[in-house]
Amino acid sequence: MDYEKKIEEINNIITQLDNEKLTLEDSIKLFEKAEKIYKECDNYLESAKGNVYKIKQDLNTFREERMK
Repeated sequence: MDYEKKIEEINNIITQLDNEKLTLEDSIKLFEKAEKIYKECDNYLESAKGNVYKIKQDLNTFREERMK
């Protein structure tokens, strides 16, 4: 599942928790599912952040090499 689909799934879970009469057990299961998906999204964003940082470093190195 890609990032956007994961965010959509979290939003669907929030809607269910807000609008449906669920048992406590079902609410906890949905919350745990949303928490797992959230952690996956957070890991993805941290990885993307690292990739952007690496690209910026490589670009700066490239620019410095060209200026020599």
